[in-house]
Amino acid sequence: MKSGMPLVLLLAFGGIAENLGADVSLPALFSDHAVLQRAEKVPIWGYADPGEEITITIAGEKAMARADVHGAWQVRLNLAGKSSGPFVLEAAGKNRLTVSDVLIGEVWICSGQSNMDWKLDWTAGAKEEVAASADLRFRVFSATKRTSVVPLDRIGGQWMISGPKTSGEFTAVGYYFGKNLRKAIGTPVGLINVAWGGTPVEAWISREALETDSDLDAGSKRAIAATQAVPAGERGYLEKLAAWEERYHRNGPAPADVATFANPEVSTADWTGVELPARFSQFGLPDAGAIWIRREVSVTPGMTVGPIFIEPGILHDFDTMYVNGAKVGETSPESGGSASSRFYYAAGDIEREGKVTLAIRIVAPAGGAGVDDPGTGLPPADVIVPGRWLAKVEYALPPLAAEARGEYPAPRPNPPAESKTATFLFNGTVNPLIPFAIRGVVWYQGEDNADRGFQYRKSFSLMILDWRRRWGQGDFPFYFCQLPNFGRVKTEPAESGWAELRESQSKTLSLADTGEAVLIDLGEDDDIHPRHKTEVGARLARLALARDYDQKIAWSGPTFDSMERVKDAIRIHFAHAESGLSARQLAATYQPRSTKEVASPLVLPSPLSQVQGFSICGEDQKWKWADAEIAGNTVIVKSTQVPDPIAVRYAWADSPICNLYNGDGLPAAPFRTDHFTGITEKAKYGLGPL
Repeated sequence: MKSGMPLVLLLAFGGIAENLGADVSLPALFSDHAVLQRAEKVPIWGYADPGEEITITIAGEKAMARADVHGAWQVRLNLAGKSSGPFVLEAAGKNRLTVSDVLIGEVWICSGQSNMDWKLDWTAGAKEEVAASADLRFRVFSATKRTSVVPLDRIGGQWMISGPKTSGEFTAVGYYFGKNLRKAIGTPVGLINVAWGGTPVEAWISREALETDSDLDAGSKRAIAATQAVPAGERGYLEKLAAWEERYHRNGPAPADVATFANPEVSTADWTGVELPARFSQFGLPDAGAIWIRREVSVTPGMTVGPIFIEPGILHDFDTMYVNGAKVGETSPESGGSASSRFYYAAGDIEREGKVTLAIRIVAPAGGAGVDDPGTGLPPADVIVPGRWLAKVEYALPPLAAEARGEYPAPRPNPPAESKTATFLFNGTVNPLIPFAIRGVVWYQGEDNADRGFQYRKSFSLMILDWRRRWGQGDFPFYFCQLPNFGRVKTEPAESGWAELRESQSKTLSLADTGEAVLIDLGEDDDIHPRHKTEVGARLARLALARDYDQKIAWSGPTFDSMERVKDAIRIHFAHAESGLSARQLAATYQPRSTKEVASPLVLPSPLSQVQGFSICGEDQKWKWADAEIAGNTVIVKSTQVPDPIAVRYAWADSPICNLYNGDGLPAAPFRTDHFTGITEKAKYGLGPL
């Protein structure tokens, strides 16, 4: 560290420098309240002047290193036999750094996409859980989110001790995973959260690893090229738009005071009622200019559990969204995507049930101001466009001649997100963690790969192998969540991209020291972010406790082992059924979305069957719902419509109705016995639309 460095950068390094002109520095991972892995070889590294000699001490251990020509240094300490602490970590060279309150225990990385990044504050029962979360020996490092086209070696973030003032921001799945570990093994637990919402697995893999597979290599190169081309494309579009606006005088006046339109207290007596989706000209409003729409939205108690998702439709052409007068999102010429459906969310802007005011400023320079129906959103939103709104004109622009309309630069489509681009997350958020000593990884991701589920069997395994090779700690445990049920229940057996993704996840179990937490009973039809995370973390913890901490507990539900033909039926044999099989009683109704207090009837696919969720087919490959009965540790599957069966599927749907468990209360994993061509087999990352 050099003198004069901003305070924020000093804090990012962690530790307290006794000399602000010091050269020795430590990454943020080695900062106050850190947890280090109890292991024989624990790397500690940092930076100093080239050639400078560094001494590291902690818990009675000492090691020395000399900074290389780039100023980087690293030591390895044996912390295997040490107590939990707390200890002081000291780095001494020309200057001296001290890091306080360091514990030695178990360190796990929590990674994946939004369901892993989902905050504890946003989950069911969060208020009570956060209030009772104080634990001085349970800590989380939330890494700064960064993307990069090249591998980085430094990352920001800080260690936080679990407690009422901090745990609400923790990864909810990680929190419940760590809480279960703490209760069972007692030792300190540290989690490193590097999850990022809406990200494909390809973004988490290194460039070198992707190059080992021809399909992934070709797709990733195309995706990277498209992402790097965005700045040039954006400049070109903005220049054309500015020239067009100047030529045809379409800039409009300076924006009005937002409060006069978006504030909930503003009178709407002179606003015009409009029924949306529609073009505003249908209601006598201008076709071009800036027009506001607003309405009150009812917030139910369930909607206050986490952010509220808002899908206002396709707005022509640009817009800014406000909730209770506070801006929550926008689509501008700079951001692109104006021809696509909007999807915003309000997090922290809506804290209690009741009425809130949603206001949207829509700007249409060329005309056609209005709202189009987005169709079905994914995930389904809490607030959607159809219905009665109020509208008011901020300013109108005169009609354009056909020639001027024809020259209007078409709004840019959504540019590729850097967080979705191959290697960018590995480079920015994973590479800087290496080689921090860890016990293992817990992972929740796959939603963003569901449209190419078949390819996931290669890409996911490649990522695990890539991380293990780079960490150099051998085959550390890698436990992942199988995707839960999500989407509308189908009345007939059908193909499913989500089912194919789940199958690819299960095939990853062929790698050593991997484990799968089956969540097929924990999802929600209408919410891709299930709010009940307690059991998700508990099932991941079962894997770790049984396989890494010698706890005598069940860690898997029934999994398909083999099948045999029995006259006009098929008998399915299961592994992990030693405790027996059971068909759990299903309720007559269920909630498609837990944040909405609306119940739907549960229509069973096979009303007379003991076990739900099985389908069967013959040589014609036409699937029929099947009757399934438990026979010891097997299930016999048959259907009068399929007298000569050849294959069986279980829970093979986006959102299946299924109820098979073992005696330990863990659900059976979805499976199929056939190898028929799937609907995602031709889909490849980066080779379709970006």
